Amino acid sequence: MESITSEDFSQLLLTNLQTENLPHLPPRVPKRGQPKGKDKTVIGVPKKRKLTSKLLPFEELPVNIRYYEMLRWFVDDGIAKTAVYENKSVHEKNFEIIPERVSNVIMDKAIAIDEIKLL
Repeated sequence: MESITSEDFSQLLLTNLQTENLPHLPPRVPKRGQPKGKDKTVIGVPKKRKLTSKLLPFEELPVNIRYYEMLRWFVDDGIAKTAVYENKSVHEKNFEIIPERVSNVIMDKAIAIDEIKLL
């Protein structure tokens, strides 16, 4: 048996390629749309969709709701509702004076307690 060296093989391959006409392939067409299996898992079970949260950060809440929530830290629910939604003022005796009962949220830097004074 006669062994073929790598140089002989490359020369033989080059001559074959030059003599034969290779078929012309159409240009590559990019894929469009979503992949075929996007709605199912590997085993064919439909994927669970992530629920979008409708929660908003405190700063993005409507003004009335923010004022109501801030007043609730100092007074009862009913008094806070009447103060915010019926534009009634809150008397001093209705405010919580025991520090342990006041919410710790008022110490947050993102909360503007000065806004309550406008009520």
